[in-house]
Amino acid sequence: MANGKDTLQLWQWIPLSEYRRPVPPVHHNIGRLWRRGTPAENSPSAPTLPPPQRGASGRHSLEEEIADSLARHLAAWLADPTSSPRLIVLAPHLGIEDVLRRVARLTRSPVLEPPSSAEILTHSEAWLDRLLAMGDGPVVVPALHRMFLQHADGLTRLRELLTSVHQRRGRTLVGCESWGWRYLRKALRLGAVFGEPLTLQAVDADGLADWLPDAGGLSVDVLRQLAVESGGNVAVAHALVTRIVESGAAPLQWRSRLPAWPPESSPMETFVAHSLLIHGGLPIDALAATILASDDEIRAGVEHLAAAGLIEEASGTWRVTAAGYPAVRTHLLGHDYVDDF
Repeated sequence: MANGKDTLQLWQWIPLSEYRRPVPPVHHNIGRLWRRGTPAENSPSAPTLPPPQRGASGRHSLEEEIADSLARHLAAWLADPTSSPRLIVLAPHLGIEDVLRRVARLTRSPVLEPPSSAEILTHSEAWLDRLLAMGDGPVVVPALHRMFLQHADGLTRLRELLTSVHQRRGRTLVGCESWGWRYLRKALRLGAVFGEPLTLQAVDADGLADWLPDAGGLSVDVLRQLAVESGGNVAVAHALVTRIVESGAAPLQWRSRLPAWPPESSPMETFVAHSLLIHGGLPIDALAATILASDDEIRAGVEHLAAAGLIEEASGTWRVTAAGYPAVRTHLLGHDYVDDF
């Protein structure tokens, strides 16, 4: 990395039950500084930062570094083709699907891709048949959160998949985003199939300083607050710093430049955001299948969140933005939704 540290030191794999988010520093009232700028903050000479680069090492993408570290961590497990199934849970924007697909390439394991929303809605058995056709050899399932829809019949095929995974003798590596895992943990007995999931430990301020090559222009206090705001998620922190740089904000004014939950909103926006997090993003037609409302109401909620910079559409799929994720998460927790970790 820029300071010579091994990037793998950032990626610490732990049992999910041991995950802890970074905590705010107690020796400074940073919240006051967020809301009221000091003269130094408002000065035209306040330091600015060049746009951060993704991957301070300059050699690998975020997903590649995480995948390489996961393959190292699971080396003994991967060496046994009859190992018990393992579940990897990552927070949004850490690229769980790309991470597991890379691990699949490294281990020459076939990949069971998620079904389309049409296959789920029509109760097609084609994608389950694809798993059965793989026999008892190793297989990677990169996106458990994309293999169901949150509606009355949306878990039928997923239950059958989990039964097949539990019964097969081949090594099965499964990935799931954290909000989808939280939902499925309540709806299904995932622990009986996978045991204790693995996840990445949250990255602290020192880790962010290492990962973001241009973070030297940010104070230690701001880095600590970025670690808290991002939940130790380097992808979210990267998006926040990018937003700060592009807005031209002085470092201590960063929070006022981030996407915020729209003050004039209805329950529909909350439903939309929560459903998108559970499934890691959805096309508009699949989103409509998860919410009991008219298409016009759902589209209005989507447009309102998009205008606030909280969600975006890419290749036909709507997803919560990395920069908007902290505001969405805070809103959901404030409305009695269960946290993902």
